[in-house]
Amino acid sequence: MNLLRPGLLGGLGVIFLTLCPSIDAQPLPDVGAELTSAQQVRLLGTEEARRGHPVKLRGVVTFCDPTAYLAFVQDRSAGIFVIVNVPTAPVRPLRAGSRVEVSGITSVGSFSPLIAGPCETTATVDVLGEEPFPEPQPLGDDAFSRIAQHCQWVEVCGLIRSGSVEDGRTILGLQVPQGRLVASLPFGVRLTTDPAQLVGSRARVRGVFSVRANYKMQSAGLEVLVPTPQMISVDGVGGADPFSLAISSVGDLLRFNLNPDGNRVRVCGTVTLQKAGEGFFVSDPSGGAWVQSRQRDSLWPGDRVDVVGFPGIGEGYAVLEDSVFHRTGSGAKPAAVSLKAADVLAQRRHAELVEITADLVEHLRGVGEDILILRDGYTTFHARLDAKSPVSEWKSLQPGGRYRVTGVSLLRPGETGAWTDMPGVFKMVLRSAEDVRLMAPASGVPLRNALWLLSGCLALLAVATGWALLLRRQVRRQTGVIGRQLREQTLLDERARIARELHDSLGQDMAGITIQLDAAAARLEEDPAKALGYLHTARSMLRHAQGEARRSVWSLRAYELEAHDLPAALRSLLLPLIPPHGRPEIQIVVSGAVRRLPDIWENHLLRIAQEAVTNAVRHASAKRVQVALQYAETGLVIEVSDDGAGFEKEQGAALPGRFGLLGMRERAGKMNGRLEIDTCPGAGTIVRVEVDTRQARLPSLPAFSLERDRDPVRA
Repeated sequence: MNLLRPGLLGGLGVIFLTLCPSIDAQPLPDVGAELTSAQQVRLLGTEEARRGHPVKLRGVVTFCDPTAYLAFVQDRSAGIFVIVNVPTAPVRPLRAGSRVEVSGITSVGSFSPLIAGPCETTATVDVLGEEPFPEPQPLGDDAFSRIAQHCQWVEVCGLIRSGSVEDGRTILGLQVPQGRLVASLPFGVRLTTDPAQLVGSRARVRGVFSVRANYKMQSAGLEVLVPTPQMISVDGVGGADPFSLAISSVGDLLRFNLNPDGNRVRVCGTVTLQKAGEGFFVSDPSGGAWVQSRQRDSLWPGDRVDVVGFPGIGEGYAVLEDSVFHRTGSGAKPAAVSLKAADVLAQRRHAELVEITADLVEHLRGVGEDILILRDGYTTFHARLDAKSPVSEWKSLQPGGRYRVTGVSLLRPGETGAWTDMPGVFKMVLRSAEDVRLMAPASGVPLRNALWLLSGCLALLAVATGWALLLRRQVRRQTGVIGRQLREQTLLDERARIARELHDSLGQDMAGITIQLDAAAARLEEDPAKALGYLHTARSMLRHAQGEARRSVWSLRAYELEAHDLPAALRSLLLPLIPPHGRPEIQIVVSGAVRRLPDIWENHLLRIAQEAVTNAVRHASAKRVQVALQYAETGLVIEVSDDGAGFEKEQGAALPGRFGLLGMRERAGKMNGRLEIDTCPGAGTIVRVEVDTRQARLPSLPAFSLERDRDPVRA
């Protein structure tokens, strides 16, 4: 089980964090020391709690919900959250009021330090007997003290504003002096009375105080987890029929001395607009208001409704919250009041159906919402229409046209004056696309606006011209600098290329000549005829080197590749590298369908193989060298392996005057290929180059026979 995921309670995740202790502080424990009180766990920081300190403490269970894997245990120091797994058939059932011994380690949930088991398991809880609940604490008056009471046993008193059973949990919404909070019972535990019948009653509730948190580990709501129905004491019943209350006017909501106790009020009016699942706007002759309700009953503009709810404040204006309603009749759509945009603000037309004629500035399409920005005189406002699909009737809306829009106006308070908040802006909520009607199509730009636009364009043109002249001068200067740098870099690249080509062509030929001359010198006295043969071979190789030098100066293109494919060029080029005594043995193995590659690629591959074989012959004293070519549909792999002395990679790359490894890496990089060298002293060397040929496909050539490819090449 993931310890970072809290149990679900009341349909919401219960997430925990203790920001400061509510009782006297205790010193932090030593690293690895066993913690014996809840307060010691609460004092741990996030990183310290994550280290998993061992915990063993005794206390009383103040709340337990097996379906959510959660329990709260409180000892003499404080309360703490424990992740538990309640067995289905325990010897002693774990429940609220049980005296327990908890063994586990500290951990961090989504909000607070807690107690869990090792390796993301549940803590061990042993039931020792029964114990009375601790004396409850009163809930703090400010937000900071309430956060500190998280996980503690508290008592609250307030007005029940809602009651329901959701997903098997009984939930009561309470209005307490500290604000709104939710009281919830464990899964499957019910009250003897229907929760909806308790709305409007005063209640005293005891339970575990919990802070609901957001994803940033910040306090975002209050909750009291009530272990048993006996912990809820109701003073009287709210009334069997809430619709028997006296009818009040919408305009009297939240006015002085009209409802000092904050009880429910009843209003009757006409529906102007409904948002399903959220609420609706209702109006009577005294004004309009937003009614928040969870009822799913459908309403239409013109329906008459009887509403009972609790007065509240929404965006600076009175609303009805936690409301219930029933429809008493229906009629024609209510008529909108035709006003100027400025009059909506001046007359404080809030939550009323109005009609305004204005110019369309812009039409914005959002996710499930269309927004119209409109201007009437010097007043700008926007109109919104909630829609799950695009409104086809609005596709022809054009900025600049004059439209008549009908909807519910919502004022937003502006700056606070000496006596009251004056409305600063307003918006409109539309009922449907039919609430927007074209009055006059978009016309040309007015002369005054055109003159201002022309003046602005001329000023912008002058500024742009001056800036362009300055920029042109700067670009000319910078171009000169870049040109010099480019010429220098080109010269360096060309030098590197020539050095690499000379090393791979003339250098290797000279190495072969040296081998033949050494052999001639060794046989000159014993067998002059054989020494003469070596000299003839050296002379032929010298002539070949001269021709290679001319070709390198001309194009640096390998001659062998002009007349042969890559495998044949390898055979022709590697034969002279074999010493007269026939060692090492060089074997060339080709697999797959042989095909030609771009000239420069074949030249790079040939020179890499030549360098690797030369190193094996001259420096590694290898007895056997194998060159393997593997042709595939999307790439080619060439691998040169020997059984020579090998070397340290770092040492081989750092030897002065050795450009072979550097040249091989540069050549592989030119093909966007990958070069791998596997070697160590005494274990031979493997040089592997892999290139992707999908962008350079050429017709396949007949493959060499497998038997021919596997024959060793000898001098």
